[in-house]
Amino acid sequence: MKGVALLSGGKDSVLALHLAKSWGISVCGAIHLTPLNNSDETDSYMYQSVGSSVTTFIINNCLELEHKYVRMIERKPELVDFDYELNEADEVYDLYLALSSLKSEIPDLRFVVSGALWSDYQRIRVEKCCALLGLKSFAPLWHLGQRIMLTSLLSNADLFDFCLIKTAATGLDSSFIGKNIYDFFYRFVELSKKVELNVCGEGGEFESITLSCPFYKKELRINGHIQTDKELGSSQLVRT
Repeated sequence: MKGVALLSGGKDSVLALHLAKSWGISVCGAIHLTPLNNSDETDSYMYQSVGSSVTTFIINNCLELEHKYVRMIERKPELVDFDYELNEADEVYDLYLALSSLKSEIPDLRFVVSGALWSDYQRIRVEKCCALLGLKSFAPLWHLGQRIMLTSLLSNADLFDFCLIKTAATGLDSSFIGKNIYDFFYRFVELSKKVELNVCGEGGEFESITLSCPFYKKELRINGHIQTDKELGSSQLVRT
């Protein structure tokens, strides 16, 4: 059972890839969608673009996969309704083209692995692309509760190093940037009792990048500086 992983480099997509492999899917490829012109971030409802240059490095240098596909996001989110049909003008079409290309390289490809957790927006669009190409969507984290998800991450702290690279929520300031997500587990939980906060970052509260995991050939370190946007109330790590 061959599969390819949709890889943002964050905790959800990497953990989903790990689970897919442990459940018997032979993950032989990875797809990453990166911002146009190598910008730090792009306006997208579908893709995590923060840390994209790091994810591209991970795919090319840390993963022992036969098929690696990095594609620029050439389109904008034009169709945002839940009743979705694929359209060449919409950003999801870039994903469709990437999957189509890998399917032509891997004739017996069956699964597309993603880290979708609670976003029906993402799930519906991945499933639509898969259906059009005769593939099956596999999202092993789908509808895990917030605390169950974080507890699962905490129980695997010796296997994964998830680094926070962006925060954009009340109570999450620049002091979180560059730190391991495990260091703030209980702080996330306490904050969620005081303000509206998804402790898994599903509402865009934070973004992460994976610096080490069981299937990396090497561990990573990020050299960068913290950039703060007071107007937007966000901070992020910018690679230098």
